[in-house]
Amino acid sequence: MIIDIHDVWQSAATIHEYYVRAAIAQAWERLFRFGPPSSVLSRVRAFVENHATQIVSATTRDYRPIVADYNGQFPTTSSDRAEARSILEAVFNYEKFRDAKIGWNAYELCAASPYTVCPYCHLAPTNTVLKSNEHQGYRPQLDHFIGRAEYPFLSLSLGNLVPSCPTCNGPTMKHTTDVLVNPHLFPLADPSVLSFKLRPKNGKPWTPPLRALRMPRHEYEIVVDAPHGNTAAENSLKTFQLRSRYQPYLHDAFRLAKASKDGAFLRTIKKVFNWDVSLEDHLGFPINGNPTAFKNIPQGKMRLDVYTDCRQW
Repeated sequence: MIIDIHDVWQSAATIHEYYVRAAIAQAWERLFRFGPPSSVLSRVRAFVENHATQIVSATTRDYRPIVADYNGQFPTTSSDRAEARSILEAVFNYEKFRDAKIGWNAYELCAASPYTVCPYCHLAPTNTVLKSNEHQGYRPQLDHFIGRAEYPFLSLSLGNLVPSCPTCNGPTMKHTTDVLVNPHLFPLADPSVLSFKLRPKNGKPWTPPLRALRMPRHEYEIVVDAPHGNTAAENSLKTFQLRSRYQPYLHDAFRLAKASKDGAFLRTIKKVFNWDVSLEDHLGFPINGNPTAFKNIPQGKMRLDVYTDCRQW
């Protein structure tokens, strides 16, 4: 995770909470319509009703107590687990929400997000275009931070949905990673603690020419760091393969560092190409102003960190 998006669903909270509560009520009406309920169905309903406020609320971020209760009542070794999961999948019907053509659905939810870049990698766009006469429409994937396969009662919980790119949410990266066993940075709750620096390649020591950015670009690399001892941050670095994924953007980091430290670089661009290119043009967002503007610029966190760091060399 590169950026935090704590308020991503703020504008959608009311309508989504109403949608989930209505879906739960309709499901119980349907499931209890004929004959006496099974023991598992009654227990599942009691479990949901006991935790409904936390499951439905858009402000919930810590689901571990609910998960622990669920695992206690329906252990993975229990024969009731599969039946409970099937009931919960019917109550919290994500497939219906994802594929709905009218009414509140995944497209409408994603369109409410103020963020348009994947928070896990901060490289790929996650904007939404609703279907119209001109567009078929598209939206980002919604990653269930805690997997819905094992915990379907979190399938529609806003505090468990992260708009992400298909690469980060794909089989070579997060996909079915169990974050309850292997903690990862959570974009909806954790601060963004990963940092970027431009450094001599392969850990070589600084030399005056390197520090002055007089050496060729290939003599440098982008270093992505996690705070020492932060397991979630280290796991995120590894799972999303961030160190290798950022190296193709070395040219951006190198150019930005030169523009930040060397006024002659900008003057040369002006002289050779007759372009008035400012430092903010290289950053892609204003240096002074909206402090979160970088979040909607691909590589924005990398650019901000490199700019800030290189000015201290």
